[in-house]
Amino acid sequence: MNSHPILAKGQQTLKKLSDKTNTPLTIRLISSSRYIVWLAVVCTFVGAAALMLIGTYDVIWAIWQAATHLSAEHNGELKLVLIESVDTFLVATVLLMIALGLYQLFVNSELELPRWLNTRNVEDLERRLTGMIVVVMAVIFLTAVIKWDGTITLLWLGLAIGVVTFAVSFFLYQETHHPDHD
Repeated sequence: MNSHPILAKGQQTLKKLSDKTNTPLTIRLISSSRYIVWLAVVCTFVGAAALMLIGTYDVIWAIWQAATHLSAEHNGELKLVLIESVDTFLVATVLLMIALGLYQLFVNSELELPRWLNTRNVEDLERRLTGMIVVVMAVIFLTAVIKWDGTITLLWLGLAIGVVTFAVSFFLYQETHHPDHD
């Protein structure tokens, strides 16, 4: 006995709905797991914003101190704070770029960003992060040079930073020149 075409269509629709609701929980979780990246995006963005605010506060405070206490000591301190604040702003900027990159990779690949800010893959994020690490270490070393008390510890710090910079540079070279290095 053949059923009516409208009834058959309704049965097909019910079967499709039933199939969707009977999808195992693990498959539904895995298929929606890309949205967990939202946590990383939000936390990275909040961290970037916090660093921007901290850097701004540090600069304003240092300028205020230098303006109200005109002395060579405060002038030197102002230079140091400005260098460290620029580093803070750079770290915040890279964190913002990473947040946008994670969003673009996992949540919305159609996000319109300037070409230089587009993220094609996780390696782009790695390069940004490793570049930031090198810059942060350079600022740490510059700060140590400015505060140097004449001891040999500066040499060890410089060597350690040099080794890490070499390792990061080697890593980036390998990633760029040998992308299929499984």
